[in-house]
Amino acid sequence: MVTAETAVLAPVVAAALGLGVWIVSLGHLQIQLVDAARDTARLIARGEPEGPAVARVRTTAPDDTDFTVERSDGFVTVRV
Repeated sequence: MVTAETAVLAPVVAAALGLGVWIVSLGHLQIQLVDAARDTARLIARGEPEGPAVARVRTTAPDDTDFTVERSDGFVTVRV
């Protein structure tokens, strides 16, 4: 026999689990984007042209990722 408390609690537990999975997937996406920016900046700083460096890293980044590369005073900044 299922009590009313269990019937009310089941959707709350399901929603909490769904929220937890969503938060973990956001964390994974953040790590992917940080890695893509770091790898691109490292390749460009080592002397590789911007186009090939971005193309090389784009294979590991999510599909609709935009890259912006800026150079100033010997520093390379990549925004993803």
